[in-house]
Amino acid sequence: MLSTIKRLTTHFNERMIQRFSQEELPLLEKTIEKAIAKAVPGEKLKYTHPLYGITVVIQKLGLNGGELITCWKGSANV
Repeated sequence: MLSTIKRLTTHFNERMIQRFSQEELPLLEKTIEKAIAKAVPGEKLKYTHPLYGITVVIQKLGLNGGELITCWKGSANV
């Protein structure tokens, strides 16, 4: 899962499982892919998908990859 993300820690995986159901994981992946496409290499970007209501913060690494910093449902800060 999440092949565009370079590294996910065990702690982060546990938090992701708590925040998202199995049905929502494909939507999370699509949101991450859109965020990576919009970001400039080396840039941190907070992106909320308008249809899914999922917010991600990513650090773009190179041209096609990124590091997922955090994610949550909704657009409000947590």
